[in-house]
Amino acid sequence: MKEQATETMSDKLFQLCEQQLLAIITDSGASIEKIVDSTTAAVEDSAILSGKIEHCDQLGPEEKQLCAGLESKVAAILTNMQCFDELSQRIEHISEIVRLIKLESDREGFLSDPKSSEELFRDISSIFSIRSEFEVLEKIFPESGQSDPGEMVELF
Repeated sequence: MKEQATETMSDKLFQLCEQQLLAIITDSGASIEKIVDSTTAAVEDSAILSGKIEHCDQLGPEEKQLCAGLESKVAAILTNMQCFDELSQRIEHISEIVRLIKLESDREGFLSDPKSSEELFRDISSIFSIRSEFEVLEKIFPESGQSDPGEMVELF
């Protein structure tokens, strides 16, 4: 019979990094799609509005409504672009995890020392500040327990 291997702290940390990166890729794809849709709608309305303005001296109610809609769509573009700030922060957090692992891996036996592993886990979990990061952390480290939602940042 095959012996079941014990998952090490190193295995779990690299799994955490991998899952965080996959989540970033998924989120960035959705964000880019929203930005493209918002930009396309804003450009189309802008072209319609421009054509109407050329043919009249004063704006009527329909043109004013179109202007307001265009303004709202441009605001949506800016909101969706904020996602890139969050994604870059999440990538920086993963880089910090890798840096901590590198520093600690130079110490002989750090992965097999429960006390060192607990300290490393605390250091790593203190890096995160975004709800989606804590959700991934809790999937891999269920023993971490529920995080305090008041400590999390959610940009959307």
